[in-house]
Amino acid sequence: MNSVYLIGNLVRDPEPNGPAIKFTVAHNEKWRGKDGNEQEKVNYIDCVAFGKTGEIIATLAKGRRVCVEGKLSYSAWEKDGQKRSKIEVSVMRAYPFPPRTDAPDSAPVPAPTKSEPDADIPF
Repeated sequence: MNSVYLIGNLVRDPEPNGPAIKFTVAHNEKWRGKDGNEQEKVNYIDCVAFGKTGEIIATLAKGRRVCVEGKLSYSAWEKDGQKRSKIEVSVMRAYPFPPRTDAPDSAPVPAPTKSEPDADIPF
């Protein structure tokens, strides 16, 4: 099984590369260390999308939060006598999150009020 799901932010604007759209997703990973202090690491994951999924990604801008679903793809090549390799996510589906806003547009939802219990309900 080769499935990947990522939620993160676009590091830069997506770049067309022939029929593909290339982009990088930054994912923050947080945990508590042995000393009890919170640790944080940012993972940068290279992604590539084609077709309709690529068209969706191409409309997004740097900083936009997305969820991508795909599979890991490994490629190896030689350049200037040095062997190189890369793992990237071949994206099959992309789900952009709505842009963040500083102030909510809607008023807070009021808490439900208690109603009087019906006298003829036995429980």
